[in-house]
Amino acid sequence: MGCHTWFYRKIERTQEQAKQNCLKGLLESEKLNLSILNDRNYNGFDWSEWTDDMLLKHDAILKRQIRMVENNFCRRAVWNHQNDKYLTEYIEGKGLYIEDTGFHDVFRKYGYPENKLFSLKETLDYINNTENNCTIYENTIERLKHFWNNYPDGFIEFG
Repeated sequence: MGCHTWFYRKIERTQEQAKQNCLKGLLESEKLNLSILNDRNYNGFDWSEWTDDMLLKHDAILKRQIRMVENNFCRRAVWNHQNDKYLTEYIEGKGLYIEDTGFHDVFRKYGYPENKLFSLKETLDYINNTENNCTIYENTIERLKHFWNNYPDGFIEFG
């Protein structure tokens, strides 16, 4: 079958927006942690494997993370902890990207390379290189052209 191909499109977000997005996720985690501490059957799940000590330690970590984000420390880490519905990835010098689920697995690659592809030309060169051992489908090239026409500043990665 091969390794998945994940397609990402660039999204614009300011540092402040990224900070607020990150804080939203941390505050939701803090609320969940407190709810579980007060009710081991919170939301109908059995949380009994979480001891009070574990939950209190986790709460202290969350509180420290919240303070650090609120005080604008860990600005780089904020970008890697976005609270979006789909996967996000921040690439230094390029910006923030979000997974585009409409293009998942347009082609497959055997093995798990670290490569990131940033253009149609790079993608076609990669696929056409027999050493990369890629599997393409009947509509692969058409779908790749569609992706790169719609998101010329996007990228593809494997995982």
